[in-house]
Amino acid sequence: MMAFPDVYEIGMSNLGMMILYDMFNKRDDVWCERLFSPWTDLDKIMREEKIPLFTLESQDPVKEFDFLGITLGYEMCYTNILQILDMSGIPLSAEMTDLHHSFWQSTSMIL
Repeated sequence: MMAFPDVYEIGMSNLGMMILYDMFNKRDDVWCERLFSPWTDLDKIMREEKIPLFTLESQDPVKEFDFLGITLGYEMCYTNILQILDMSGIPLSAEMTDLHHSFWQSTSMIL
């Protein structure tokens, strides 16, 4: 899964995101989905209703994927990485988890 730490309208116009998404999905052994940060109003609703952050294509929760890649287009979206991890239920630091956390056992994080 590829994440762009900004809203859909910004992320979908990012050329790097388009190229990587196309490149990965041309492979027979890869299925790549996309994830964007929600607007603040949806963020609030999702947190209140305890809805985990999910992907654009399948609406599967982020924690169910084997790989999370985050593309950074500019510095202003760095803090949105924390939003993505938090809303996905992924511990933000080693102090918040142990090595048995299911996401860290099966996922590679690339920033």
